[in-house]
Amino acid sequence: MLARDALDAATSRRSIHGISVSDRFMSKLPRVLWGLTVVAALIIGLVFAVVPRLSLAAEPTIALTAEEKAWLDRHRVIRVMVGTWPPFHFVAETGEHRGLALDYVRQILGELGLEIEPVSILWHDALDSIQRFEKVDLLPTIARSPEREKMVKFTRDYLSFPMVIFTRRDTTFVGGMEDLRGSTVAVEKNFIMQGRLQQDHPEIDLLPVRTSRDALEAVSLGKADAYVSNLAVGVYLIQKHGFLNVKIAAPTAYEFDRQAMGVRKDWPELASMIDKVLAKMTESEHSAFRRKALQVRFEYGVDVQEITLWVGAIGGSLAFLIFVVVAWNRRLGREIVDRKQAEAQLAHKTRELEGLSNKLSKYLSPQIYKSIFSGELDTKIITKRKKLTVFFSDIKDFTATTEDMEPEELTTLLNDYFTKMTEVALEHGGTIDKYVGDAILIFFGDPDSRGVQEDALACVKMAIAMQRRMVDLRAKWRDMGVERPFHMRVGINTGYCDVGNFGSEQRIDYTIIGGEVNLAARLESICEPDGIVLAHETYTLVRNHVDAEQLDSINVKGISRKVRPYSIKGTFEDWDTSDRYIRDEQEGFRLWVDLKKMTDSDKATTAEVLEAAARKLKAP
Repeated sequence: MLARDALDAATSRRSIHGISVSDRFMSKLPRVLWGLTVVAALIIGLVFAVVPRLSLAAEPTIALTAEEKAWLDRHRVIRVMVGTWPPFHFVAETGEHRGLALDYVRQILGELGLEIEPVSILWHDALDSIQRFEKVDLLPTIARSPEREKMVKFTRDYLSFPMVIFTRRDTTFVGGMEDLRGSTVAVEKNFIMQGRLQQDHPEIDLLPVRTSRDALEAVSLGKADAYVSNLAVGVYLIQKHGFLNVKIAAPTAYEFDRQAMGVRKDWPELASMIDKVLAKMTESEHSAFRRKALQVRFEYGVDVQEITLWVGAIGGSLAFLIFVVVAWNRRLGREIVDRKQAEAQLAHKTRELEGLSNKLSKYLSPQIYKSIFSGELDTKIITKRKKLTVFFSDIKDFTATTEDMEPEELTTLLNDYFTKMTEVALEHGGTIDKYVGDAILIFFGDPDSRGVQEDALACVKMAIAMQRRMVDLRAKWRDMGVERPFHMRVGINTGYCDVGNFGSEQRIDYTIIGGEVNLAARLESICEPDGIVLAHETYTLVRNHVDAEQLDSINVKGISRKVRPYSIKGTFEDWDTSDRYIRDEQEGFRLWVDLKKMTDSDKATTAEVLEAAARKLKAP
């Protein structure tokens, strides 16, 4: 009999006896050779993978709890899913429900005195139904994941097979998952592998299909480049449906495909009893299940002529396989050389791109650079309106300060200033818009925002840190012989701005525009050297963190209202070391006293108020 017929007979539990092959053998010789190849692949897979790597400790008896016995009294029929996942569970051409997993289910439920009601249903429908306690009560196979453990009650794992890559025979060399970058990979919809590939390999394009057969068919017809699946499933379907142009290309780095049974969440007693039956099974029982469903058997009953033909066919097949192995090794050697050359060229190009990328990053704010290269920010001319906090600074009397400097000295000094201010800006999360002469424009709230109030506070803290850094820089510059070191002025405003890509189709700039930007520049112009001036809205957002003095209101072109500026005098952190302030803050309580601003009468009145409050707090 033929190897393909023998494999069919083994998987469907049919015996074929006394078939005469004298007329049919030569016509089916290609099938014989293919069948032997598949058999070899299956046997190799079984030898290295099928033997379970699970620890199933044997127990002599099944001890049921009172709850489990009560549950058995209330239930008799279990609706069991039968999907399209051979050789584990499937509907045969005869209409019978077959598969290795179903054999386990029949044995276990039968031992518990339960009847089976097979339900033919697709996987994603079954997974949805069992959560709602509809259609099915038990899934014969399910791979474990945290998300699925919320849907069903898992039993212990009882099946284990390797995950491999299937490709067409005429495809380029594939040695692992890394070679599938940019390829289209077929996956069964809602199978565990779909989620794993989406998470671990976003560079791979996925083609979700209904069944495992559909996935192999997509590879065979060129709709997909590869299929990642359970070894036993793939080999069975290749042999069963004649996907002769599909091969096992490579293993994967994933752990073995471990399968448990899934029980509806409101039946934990059933899951517990299934675990007990599995725990008491011996290794010989597990082996019997595997032999019955997976091993290839040749039946007796053939005549001498048939045996002679088989010996000749097998001998020819072995010679053919040896030839194929030798040819494949030579081809593989050539492919390895070509691949190493391609990898070397790719590594060279990668280094070039990394160098170019590093150069380009110097021309962009880190936040903008990250958004562009991650795909979050497009290069189209598009803007949006957002509430931002805008920082504007320049150097007091820059022209007069630098008119006697040589260009080289001025360049060194200015670059040192920009470098130190940029370091402070990045430490506080500011988006550096641009340097204009001696001026710096920075904004907070885009592309990343911590909230309007937090953005404003981060901007003010950055400005304070910059002015403190300027003290160190002036000392350094004086040591270098600079007679008139720089003094910086800062203006900060919070309001709605237009932010995004401005420019032309040929060149764009990610920047901000609007009246609120102009106001920040106007506030900077009235600021004293080494000072920081805030707009009223910024001050209201940070007033619990800074000490500021209100300045005279000013008129700003383009703004109809008078603007109330505030000059920062210090921060709460400074207050802790000063006798001027008394400050405390807890849940439901806030105390803020500025002794410098209080008269003796104010102090006496405040003391009376605090003493009255203290008496109330101490009262039972």
